[in-house]
Amino acid sequence: RNGKIDRHALRAIDPAPETRQSSYIAPRDALEYRLLKIWEEVLSISPIGMDDNFFDLGGDSLQSIMLLESIEGKLNRKLPLGVLYEAPTIARLAATLGDPDSLIAPHVLAIQPSGSRPPFFCVGAFALFRPLAHKLGFDQPFLGVPLPGTRELKVPYRLEDIAVHCIKIIRATQAEGPYFVGGWCDEGVLAYEIAHQLRRQGQHVALLVLFDAENPSSNKNLSRKDAAFSGVFFICQWLKQQCRTLRHLRGREVLQHIRGLLAWQIYSMKQRIRAIVYRTELRVGAAVSAQLLEVNRVLPLCVQNYDPQPYDGPTLLFQRADRPTGRYRDSQYGWGKVANKLQICEVPGDHMTMFLDPNVQVLGERLGASLRET
Repeated sequence: RNGKIDRHALRAIDPAPETRQSSYIAPRDALEYRLLKIWEEVLSISPIGMDDNFFDLGGDSLQSIMLLESIEGKLNRKLPLGVLYEAPTIARLAATLGDPDSLIAPHVLAIQPSGSRPPFFCVGAFALFRPLAHKLGFDQPFLGVPLPGTRELKVPYRLEDIAVHCIKIIRATQAEGPYFVGGWCDEGVLAYEIAHQLRRQGQHVALLVLFDAENPSSNKNLSRKDAAFSGVFFICQWLKQQCRTLRHLRGREVLQHIRGLLAWQIYSMKQRIRAIVYRTELRVGAAVSAQLLEVNRVLPLCVQNYDPQPYDGPTLLFQRADRPTGRYRDSQYGWGKVANKLQICEVPGDHMTMFLDPNVQVLGERLGASLRET
C-alpha cells in the first residue's frame, strides 16, 4: 500500500529476539572455539555460551568494531558491520562464516522493526545506532540499509550507482513515500544522493537526516598549503578533545575507551589505505584486488569524488558539539550551499559518542520530535 512498510517482509528478515540461555552450551567445533576466545577477549566475560547474545552480554558499538577487526585479523575473514544483527550469537556467527553467500545482505536490517509510524531508513547502520533506535521508542521502526554487494556494481564504483541499489532495497520494503532517510558520516552523503534520486523518481522524501556528515565538495578548492594546515588543525583539536574525555574517566573506563578508540582508528586507517590502493589500481589499469571490490572499503573514495547537487527537501543536520572550528571549518559543513531547507541541531559529544549515553538521549529526543513533526 502507498507509503506502508511491508510488515510481512520485515518479520521474515527480523531475527527472533535472543535471550541468554539458562543452560551453558560449549563450543562444538574448532571455529566456535576460536570465536569464543575472541568474544571473551573483547567482552572481558567468561564463560560465554554458544547461544548467548552479543548485545545481552553488554556488547556495544565500539566492541562490535573490535570484535569484527579481531575476527578479520585472526580468522582472515571480513564481515560487514551489520552482521551482528543477523548473527548475534557465536553459533549463528559460525554458521554465517561457513556460508559466504549469507554475508551478502540484500535486505534491510531490522534494528527496531516494531511500530505504526513510517520507518526511518538509516544507510549503513550498525550496532552504533542501537541505542538511538531504542530512544526513539517502540512505535518508530528503525531500519538499516546495507550497502550493495560486489556482484551488483561495476568497477569503478560511483556514489550515484551505490544509491540506485540502496533505493531498490528501500522500495522493496516500502514501495511508496513518504520516506524518512538518513546516514552517518560517509553514509550520510550517500543518504543525500538517495534522497535526491527518490525525489527525481517522483517520491516524497519527508525528511533527510545527516548525522555529522560533511559536504565532500566544501573543501575541494583549498590550496595544498591550506589543506595541510586544515589537517594539522583538526588533529590538534581532536587530541585536545580526547584529553578532555580521559580526564572524566576512571580506572577500567580509561582502558576501555583507549581500546575502543584504537579499534576505530585502525578501522578508519585501513579504510583510507584501501581507498588509496583502489584508486592507484584504477589509475594504472591493474585488476582491482578482490578484497577492494567490497563497497564499504572504498566508499570514502566514492564520497570524495561526489559533487552534491542542489536539494529542495527538508534536511536536518546533526552536528557534534566537540568538533573542530575556525578558519577551515564551515559552520554548516558545506550543506548550506546545496540544501535549501537546511536545519542544524547540535548534540553533545564527538563524532561517535553523540550516539552513546548520555548524549544519545538528546539526539533521540530531537530526532524523535522532528520525525513526529514532519
